[in-house]
Amino acid sequence: MKKLVCYWLVMGMVGVVIAQHRGRDNPAFLSSEFNPKYTASSIMMEEVSGGVRIYAAQNLGRYLYSVADDATQLVWNQEHLPWMEGAAGNGVGQTIKLSCDKSFSSLNILNGYVDLANPSAFRENSRAKSIRIEDLDNGLVYQLKLADEIAFTGIQLKLPTCNVLLLITEVYEGSVYQDACISALIPEDAPSTFYFQGQGDGRAVGVGRRF
Repeated sequence: MKKLVCYWLVMGMVGVVIAQHRGRDNPAFLSSEFNPKYTASSIMMEEVSGGVRIYAAQNLGRYLYSVADDATQLVWNQEHLPWMEGAAGNGVGQTIKLSCDKSFSSLNILNGYVDLANPSAFRENSRAKSIRIEDLDNGLVYQLKLADEIAFTGIQLKLPTCNVLLLITEVYEGSVYQDACISALIPEDAPSTFYFQGQGDGRAVGVGRRF
């Protein structure tokens, strides 16, 4: 991905993104009852035709799909973007902080750059292989290894918390880009497993939760 290095532009656009997600976009969050707030050690900004694409940390909580016009299927949200780190290197050492107004007891992580309309993006970009999760409220630490596949990985926490910090300690290298990506980080108040199956046209045939 082509990175923008102009500091003032980066900081200005980040401010716009944060304001948008706290206001107009907030109802689109998967776990809106927790009022999740995401921050990261870095983000990617990419020049695209007509503007700038921002792979912000707040993308980790947004809806992945919507109901089709005929209400028979779920359709991949074409506007959904992953969080993509923007630091030098392959993403090892980058962090994500999740803070919620309501305590949660489990997390669901969708690793990599997931786009059902563009499946190749998953392998082209780096994905987290191992992460360290620090419970900032209870002083607990978890180690989690993620499979190199498009699937949610759930982790049950020992104690409820409102604040966690994720640290990428190892990655699966991308075939084209070094930038590490995570597509969703969802707090839950009970253990569950998200799942979905997708088609190349962006239609989802089995999106939901399996308890």
